[in-house]
Amino acid sequence: MLGFGLDMYNILILTFVFDAIRTTFSASLEAASAVATATLTGSVIGGIAFGVIGDRLGRKIALQWALVAFSLGTIASAFSSNIWILIALRFITGIGLGGEWGAGMVLFNEAWDDRYRGFGSAAIQAMSVVGGAAASIVGLWAISRYGTSFGWRVALFIGGAPILLMIFVRYVMPESKVWQAHTADKLNEDPARRNPLDNGWLALVSKPYRSRLIGGVVWLMSYMFTFYAIVVFLPTFWIKTLGVPASTVRTIILVGSVLNIASYLALGMLNDRFGRRWGALVPALFMLVSVLIMWEFADDRFAGDLFRWPMLWAYLIFAMGTAALGVSGPWISELFPVALRSTATSTIYMGGRALGSFAPLAVSVIAGISGGNLWFGMMVALPSAALFLLSTMILPETHRPSVTKIDCAGVEPVVPDAASRRGC
Repeated sequence: MLGFGLDMYNILILTFVFDAIRTTFSASLEAASAVATATLTGSVIGGIAFGVIGDRLGRKIALQWALVAFSLGTIASAFSSNIWILIALRFITGIGLGGEWGAGMVLFNEAWDDRYRGFGSAAIQAMSVVGGAAASIVGLWAISRYGTSFGWRVALFIGGAPILLMIFVRYVMPESKVWQAHTADKLNEDPARRNPLDNGWLALVSKPYRSRLIGGVVWLMSYMFTFYAIVVFLPTFWIKTLGVPASTVRTIILVGSVLNIASYLALGMLNDRFGRRWGALVPALFMLVSVLIMWEFADDRFAGDLFRWPMLWAYLIFAMGTAALGVSGPWISELFPVALRSTATSTIYMGGRALGSFAPLAVSVIAGISGGNLWFGMMVALPSAALFLLSTMILPETHRPSVTKIDCAGVEPVVPDAASRRGC
């Protein structure tokens, strides 16, 4: 939970110190923007790299070294002497950031009580709301307290707190017993009977898993695309176009954040009880309905009565819908066997997030083509929300007694692993 909260902190903190960094280094808009791009690009590479490490060397080792890269990159970036060094160090930060989620989430899903795996994963994902709130508080406080040239350094340095988590992982946290059992099976297996599709990228892109890999990436991408297309621009649209006071916008977002956390936990219990698809399908419907309401009332200016303003209810429904991300950990993990789980989970999550991060660019381009109509650009979220709903219905259901039993029984995935071949 702490790791994922700090993950979101390190992504969003750049939003609040962007102008300070640009002023300090007299950087162009393009160069300053590259700092965020480097972080996201690094997260994709880190997700894939540490995913492979997690499958080959262990979940604990992958998580430990991802936290090292994450922390050291963040701390060092606070001492950058020019914009190009900062870009390079944020790329390293991104590598660790990308690896931390996949390694940590897989380790969690293989260790946690299988009856409450959905709820636990949702609680972890809900920390993104806390991390985002912390970024806004720390970012604004650091700039006002320490000034433009030093405040952003303090804000980035605080993001290096995961170094403390690394110490905990190294000396306290145990390795996944599921992965250890799988490794022992592999060592005792007759080499002549070994299936070349048991692990590695060759297996992940092979016929049994290719559709799951592509489906998972599309599922995450469509969610992220919808999320970024709305969240990045909505406050600006409210204030500048619909005449909403900034203080009212802050109140709406605060209420939405509380409702979002509650929705994560409620939907986590839902997907434990009824299945992973239901834990995503309900919020997917919320997201689509909320965007449709926003489309219908795009010209409804704020008249002072908050509770009669349709945009308020559209946003609160949207906030509940974004809790669909809470099911991503168990669902993606359960789609793949032990040998591929870390690689697949990291690749799908980071790949989907990276593709979804193009939403702000798409909104800007479409708004420009339509003569500066920001709302028309934001409505790119409508087809992406529909795609998210469709992909939710297509991905295979994986709700079983436990990840261990899935692998052992050979029910999921299609190609049985070493454990199922030995008849456990």
